[in-house]
Amino acid sequence: MHGYQIKVNKGIFRKIMGLCFVISITLFAQTERWVYKYNGSGNADDIAVSITCGDDGNIYAAGQSRGNGSGFDFTIVSLLPDGTERWVYTYNGPGNADDIAKQIVYGLDGNIYACGHSVGATGSDDFIVISLTQSGAERWAYRYNGTGNGSDEASSIDFGLDGNVYAAGYCYSASSYQDFMVTSLDTAGSERWTYIYNAGQYPGTDFARSIVCGSDTNIYAAGQIYNWVTLEDFAMVSLRPDSTVRWVGLFDGNTITPPDYANAIAYGLDDEPYAAGLVASGNGKPRFTILNRLNDGNYDWVYSYQGSAVLRDEAYVITYGADHNVYTAGYTTNTGTARDFTIISLTNDRVFNWIYLFNGTGNNNDEALDVEYGLDGYIYGCGICLDVIGQENLLVVRLDTSGTANWTYKYQGNGGAADRANSLVFGSDYNLYVAGYASDSISSFDFVVISLDTIETGIEDGFIQYQQTYNCWSASAFFRNQIALRNPNVTDRELKVAIYNIQGQKFYEHRQKHNSPQILIGGKSIETLPSGIYFIHIVTEGYSGGRIIKVIKF
Repeated sequence: MHGYQIKVNKGIFRKIMGLCFVISITLFAQTERWVYKYNGSGNADDIAVSITCGDDGNIYAAGQSRGNGSGFDFTIVSLLPDGTERWVYTYNGPGNADDIAKQIVYGLDGNIYACGHSVGATGSDDFIVISLTQSGAERWAYRYNGTGNGSDEASSIDFGLDGNVYAAGYCYSASSYQDFMVTSLDTAGSERWTYIYNAGQYPGTDFARSIVCGSDTNIYAAGQIYNWVTLEDFAMVSLRPDSTVRWVGLFDGNTITPPDYANAIAYGLDDEPYAAGLVASGNGKPRFTILNRLNDGNYDWVYSYQGSAVLRDEAYVITYGADHNVYTAGYTTNTGTARDFTIISLTNDRVFNWIYLFNGTGNNNDEALDVEYGLDGYIYGCGICLDVIGQENLLVVRLDTSGTANWTYKYQGNGGAADRANSLVFGSDYNLYVAGYASDSISSFDFVVISLDTIETGIEDGFIQYQQTYNCWSASAFFRNQIALRNPNVTDRELKVAIYNIQGQKFYEHRQKHNSPQILIGGKSIETLPSGIYFIHIVTEGYSGGRIIKVIKF
């Protein structure tokens, strides 16, 4: 502090007072904390499809990256909460072709488990589960090749309260084509059992798309099961940890019009399973569908929604909120807007709460691909929206429990093509982590993870666009004797850092070159600050506006 003179910057004051007002009504705007990109050695399409936060405080994302002569490689990336890369793991199967991760989970034992499919020596896909340590070392890789030696896939994985791993997908059988499959492994990678439904009875396309381990220690899987009368049916199956079947529940919307299937399943705090997908209605058009069964497997209720265009509507994901409401995301097709990004909320006894629709400026196919109920009581959804020139943009939205959007975040890479958010997770640090891909002018698509600060606000949209490459962010939201800033783009540009209190009074200003990966702000003026909320205004030479970061002295 220069003496004890206090200078008030009216522009910053207005922004900070706006922040204070927003905080007082618990309405916040998002701020981009960082963007991480990974480009595989093959310099082509790299995609993140699933993300989770570990109990160790680190971030883990899984998907695929293009190898050098090996097709797509099964890929897992680990990041620190500040976006620093810890390690990258890639797996190239014995077929030296495409190997793809579909979902990742952090086990109660502190290890990482991911599932997907991998081309084997015979040239067909195998069902695969891979386990890594927290440091990225491979513990084991489990492969399953069905008796038909065809295409097998693990699409979903969970870690049970009994300390075992459960994965769901399908396998190709010699007599029954594609079968609904659940496998259980111990943490050493040894197969405990494999459950296959309908093997040999009705040759068709059976598929377990999603699995969840209930707090009752039982296993719940959802997908589709085929029979010759009703064709593909919306399927929910419950197993005990020893593979004993508790029940199989099938739902057929219209016997003459396929398909009916579940894409996702969640286990509620009310100890009941909920699944989401699509079911063909009486007019033959697939509807956005949520189905609830009691814990004993008896059918409780079904809810279907049809968009105004009366075409195809589909729910991709489902979650059960701490408020005991059910939240489902996907798309609905509406007149004049094509597919709209859609989130629907219901009570756990089927009462409709609200529907949220987002139509991008391109007035075309927008979709919600994931949804989560945050620790802060807000609902977060991610996916894609099309802009006016038809390009896909990565999209994240935050809704309150009444379905009102607090903010929307869009990201477009520098490749001018498709960008997409496939998965998100709300961290215990109250930051949001989003995984997907971003277009790149050189490498087509890059595996991308983006972090948003859900409690920071006051930043105009222009400050969070990709073009703002010379930017800093706080390494931590909290400080005591010094403030640490991460600087990902070391340059010779001058950086001006100013600190304001919550009344908009500036008490610190410093200029330095943008030439260090870390900037430390310390000294007596920082050490003697009283506990509270402060705002750092960062301006890089050659850029207008700058960035405001909220930090807390404790």
